[in-house]
Amino acid sequence: MSVTRTIAKNTLFGFVENGVDLITAFILGIVLARTLGVEKYGLYAYLIWLLSLAAIIVDLGLSEMVKRFIAEALGRGNRRQAVDLVRLTLVLRCAAAIIIGLGLALFYIYWPGMTGHANSPIFFIIIGLTIIPYGLHYAFISIFRGFQKYEYAAYVMLGTAPLRLILTSVLLITGSGLKEVLIVQIGTFGLGMIIGIYFLRRLIPLKELLIPSFPDPVLRKEALRYAMTLLGTAIIGYLASNQLSTFFIESYCPVDQVGFFRLASRLSSMPMAILTTAFSFVLTPAIAEQFGKGDTGKIKMIYVTSVRYLLMVGLPVQVGMMVLAGPMIKVLYGMNYASAVLLLQIMLIPAAIYPISQAACAVIYGTNRPGFIFKTSILFALIGIGLSLWLIPRYGAVGAAIVNSIPLGAIILSWYATKRAQVTWPVMDTVKTALASLIMGLAIFALQSRVGIILSLALGIPLGVAIYIALIFVFRAVHEEDMVILKNMQKSLPLPLRKPYIRFSGLVEKFIGKDKAHYWGTG
Repeated sequence: MSVTRTIAKNTLFGFVENGVDLITAFILGIVLARTLGVEKYGLYAYLIWLLSLAAIIVDLGLSEMVKRFIAEALGRGNRRQAVDLVRLTLVLRCAAAIIIGLGLALFYIYWPGMTGHANSPIFFIIIGLTIIPYGLHYAFISIFRGFQKYEYAAYVMLGTAPLRLILTSVLLITGSGLKEVLIVQIGTFGLGMIIGIYFLRRLIPLKELLIPSFPDPVLRKEALRYAMTLLGTAIIGYLASNQLSTFFIESYCPVDQVGFFRLASRLSSMPMAILTTAFSFVLTPAIAEQFGKGDTGKIKMIYVTSVRYLLMVGLPVQVGMMVLAGPMIKVLYGMNYASAVLLLQIMLIPAAIYPISQAACAVIYGTNRPGFIFKTSILFALIGIGLSLWLIPRYGAVGAAIVNSIPLGAIILSWYATKRAQVTWPVMDTVKTALASLIMGLAIFALQSRVGIILSLALGIPLGVAIYIALIFVFRAVHEEDMVILKNMQKSLPLPLRKPYIRFSGLVEKFIGKDKAHYWGTG
C-alpha cells in the first residue's frame, strides 16, 4: 500500500476514533452540566482534570515512544524488535498504573483537604482506581497506532465511548449522582482493555508476549530516553496549558468558574481534535516509517501536504466557531453557562495554529528529535506559570483564557519543523485559505445578527460550509496532486460510503475542470 493511501486509510479511522471519543464526551458534558448543576459540574471537571494528570504520569511517555519506534522497526523490516517494544510498553504501563492508581486511592484522606472538597473523599478513591484500566485502555490504542492499525483503535473506542454515554445518561435520568457516574468510567475502560487484548492477538500471539525478552540494550536505552523526554514534555506542556490554569482557577475563584473554563476549553479544542487531530495523529508513525527507510523526499511531501490540509480545515472551523460561540453555548448548555461565551471566543484565537504545530511535532518526533520540544516546553511553561499567577487572581477565568490563547510555542515548533524538513512554507495557500475563511465568517455574522440563536446554528453552519467550499475552489487552493490523494482515499472507504464519495469526487472534478480530470486516474 502506498504512503498516501496508508495515511488516507489511517486518517479515516483516526477520524472515527477521535470523533466517537470526543463527540460522546461532548454530549456527556452537556448531560452532566444540565443535570448536576453548576457547582457539582465544576467538581466533576476538577476530578477529570486530576484523572488526566495522573494518566500522563502513568503513560511515562510510552504512548508516543511505542507509536514511533514500532513504525520505524517495521519500516526496517524488524518485526521482532516491534514485538519487544510492545512487551516493554505493557510491562511498564501496568506497573505504573498500579502504583499511581493505588497511591491515589490509598491517600484519599489527604486529597479532599488539599483541594477544598472535604466532603467528597469517595470521589478521589474512585479516580485512583480508574487510572488502572484507563492507562491500559490507551496503551493498547497507542500500540495499534504504532502498527498503523488505526481501525483497531477505532473499534476499541466504538466499543466503549458510546456505552459510557448511554450508561451515564441512564443513571443521571434515574436520579443517580456523581459517584455512580465515576464508577461507570471504571467499567467501560475495563471493557476497553478486553477489546484491546482481543485485537492485539491479531497482531501478536499472546503467548509470544509472555516470552521474557526485551529490546536490545542499545535500542532499549534509546527508546526509554525518548519516552522520558516525552514524559517531561507532556507534564510540562500539560501543566503549562489550561490544566495548570484549572488549578489556579480552583484556588482563586469560585468552583463554578472551573466548570465555565473547562467547558470553553473543551469546546475550543473538540472540533479541531475531531477534524484535524485525526489526521495529525497518523503522521508520526508514517514519518517514522519513512525515516527508518531513509526516504527524506516522502517526509517532505507528508509534512507540506499535511500543513496545507490542516490549514484548510482548521481556519474555517476557528472563524465559524468564534462567530457562533454565543448561540452554541446558550442552545447546548443553557443560559446559566453564558459566562463561558467570552472564554470560548478568546481560546479560539489560536485554534487553527495548534493542529499545524501537531504536524510539526510529528516531523520532530518522527525524525527522533524530541529534545527541542522538551527544551522549548520548559521555557513556555515558565512563561505560562508567570502569566497565570499574574492574570488569574485579577481576572479569573478570563485571565486563564488569555494565558491559553498565546500561540508562541506552536509558532516556534512550526518554524523548527519547516527548517528541519527543508521545505518552504505554503504562503499562498495560507493566504487563500485565510481569505476564504474570513469571507465565510462575515457571511455567518451577517446572518446571525438578523435571526435568533437557534436559527443561527441551523442556518449558519450549512451556509458557512457551502460558502467556504465554493471559495477554496474559486481561489484555486485545491491543487492537482490533491486529486490523486482524494482518489486514493476512495479505495480505503467502506463499501457503503464509496457511492456518495464518488458523487462528491465528481462534483470536485467539475470545479477543477475537465482538462485536469485525467489526474483522477493516477496514483
